[in-house]
Formats: sequence, C-alpha cells, structure tokens
Amino acid sequence: MIIAVKLYDKTGRGQIDGIIRFLRQRREWVPLFMHTEQELADEIARIERQGEAAGVSGLIIGPLAGDALTRRAIDLALPTVVIAKTPKLAAGAKAPLVFARNDNAAIATVAAEHFFSLGVFRSYGYVPWFEPRDWCRDRADTFAECVRLAGGRMSAFAGDHGTSLAAWLRELPKPTAVLASCDRVATLVVEACADQGLDIPGQVAVVGVDDDEICCESTAVPLTSIDKDDAELGYQVARRMSQLLKHTVRATALRPIVVRAARLVARESTAPLKPTARLIERALRFIRENASRGIGVGDVVRSLGVSRRLADLRFREITGSSIHDAIVERQLMDVKRLLSQTNRSMSAIAAATGFASPNNLKKIFKKRLGQTMTQFRAANRRA
Repeated sequence: MIIAVKLYDKTGRGQIDGIIRFLRQRREWVPLFMHTEQELADEIARIERQGEAAGVSGLIIGPLAGDALTRRAIDLALPTVVIAKTPKLAAGAKAPLVFARNDNAAIATVAAEHFFSLGVFRSYGYVPWFEPRDWCRDRADTFAECVRLAGGRMSAFAGDHGTSLAAWLRELPKPTAVLASCDRVATLVVEACADQGLDIPGQVAVVGVDDDEICCESTAVPLTSIDKDDAELGYQVARRMSQLLKHTVRATALRPIVVRAARLVARESTAPLKPTARLIERALRFIRENASRGIGVGDVVRSLGVSRRLADLRFREITGSSIHDAIVERQLMDVKRLLSQTNRSMSAIAAATGFASPNNLKKIFKKRLGQTMTQFRAANRRA
C-alpha cells in the first residue's frame, strides 16, 4: 500500500499515527511510506510500467503530491483515498476512489466563537495559504459568514506574505481578530505584528490551525491554535481503504470522509484582555449598541466612568483611532447595510443611523468612502 503524506509536519504525522493505530488492530495490508514527491513519482512510474506485477494494492495520497501527480495516481485504476484535495480530480476515475478531509467549516466556527468570547473587536481578518486551496477557501468563507452573522465584516489578506502582510495588519481597525489558515501562516502574522510594533493580544488576537507545538511555542507570543485531530482522519482513511480492498465495494464505502473534530488550544496570542483593553471593549460595545441613536464622544465617556482625557488616551493606545472615528465607523457600517439591503430613502437612512441630517451623512459618506451613497447602492444592491 503506497502512502504519500507529509512526514515532516504535524498534519502528516498525525495522519500516520491514525493509520498505524488502525493497522495495529487489523493488519490487512502493509504500508509503504513515500518520503518525497519525487520518490512517489518514481513509484507511480514503476506501477505504470509493471501493472499488477508491481505488487501494489492501493494508494493513500495526501498533500505530499501535487494535483498533477495525484491525477496520475488516480489513473493507475487502483483503490485510492485522496486526502485534502479538490474532488474535481475524480473526473473519469476507473477504480474505487474516496476523498477525505477535515471539516473546515467546523474549524473556522470554533475560531470565530473563541474570538466572540473574548469581547468586541473592531475588525476581523483572515490570512490564507500561499496558494489557492479548497480547504483554505472553505475556512475563509465560514469565518466570514460567522463574522457577518455577528454584525461584523471580515477582511481577507490578498497580498504577498513576505512584503505586504505587515501593512495590511497595520491598516485593520484595532483591536482586531485574525484567523490564519494554518500555524505556519500564523507565525508570519506574529512576526509582522512584531515588525509593526502591534501588541498581541491587546491590538491583534491571532488564532492558527493545526496545533503544531513547534510553531505555536516558538513564536514571540505563544500561538493559540485549533487541533483538527489528524490522527482520527488517518484512522478513518485506513479503515476505508480496507473496505475498498474487498472484492465487493458498497456505495457507502465511496462516500467522502469528513472528520468534524476541532478543538481550540488557547495560548497567549488570545489571552484574556488586560484592564486597558477591557475598558476599550466596554467602549466598543456601547458604540455598537448605541451608535444609531446619534451618540457623541461624551456619551461614550460617561458610560465608562472615567475622564475624557483618559478615555481618549487609552482608546487611541489600543485602537489607533479616536472615539469619534469609531462612532462614525459604526454608523457607516449600518448605512452601508441599509443601502445594500433596503429601499429606504437617504433621509430615512440618516435618521435610522444617528446622523443629524441627510446632507451631513452624504458629506461624511463621500469623504470616507470616496463615492456617493447612490453609487454605493448601485454597486452593492442585493437582489
């Protein structure tokens, strides 16, 4: 049995642990582990030349192989389980084929719920893998939807991890909560924050995925991460392969394998907020709940029970902006929602979001967003 998973990272090692655990219980086939993509390519070429004489009964193909090599493996017409790859590769398969993956929606949901438990953030960010991947998009989409349902908006990083990540982090309204697609990417987020002098977790809370202790414990700030139970995925893959090797393959054996386990391991990158940050959390919650009533800075300060000078100082220290800007930002968030989802007039929207007059709203909207309300509605109107 050819097994091609990454032996050098936490995900691959976990999958191997699960496979070995199954084989200890039921020694139905013998594993042959591939260490590199080239080694796998050579083995596939040998099977292509020798056919049944090669003595290979099936393949378990993980991220060690690129899509092109995975397709060559599938074309060998042997029972195959493919881990964490696009089902599009299944087109034209001539032998039993199963796709296996972690539940990426569950992973992103656990991250979002953890952020929500920490308090109020002014923004949420997602940093993807270096190249487009289905699992990465699934995590981003679910995280964005969780944030949307909570009344916020997620910003996805779309630049170069090496040059523009720091600038993107600097521009996110603070405090911000950032989900990285995996621990390797999360370490880059932590490094970029250090370069920009951004405090973790005071200004930027960070969560990774994989719970790779080498990554999580070696960063400047120990990293909170999500353990997605790769050992269970490996066990289920090995179990399914044993089913595929039987002479009669039932339809149930061809169903995708989805492991839904996702457990958050909390570390310092999302530690409970310090007293100063908690003061700002209270201010942001008050703004979120009352901005549409036309509140001013004085109202926010009175809700905190501190001096205006202290409130202004601490707010700028954590968020990098003023209390007034935070109020306007929240009002404009509601304005954009009403423009895109309703037919309300500009006057009605101004009244519903706390602006003194429609003209005042129009001026502020144009200045801050660079377009008129009419232009925004036309471009963002939902059917």
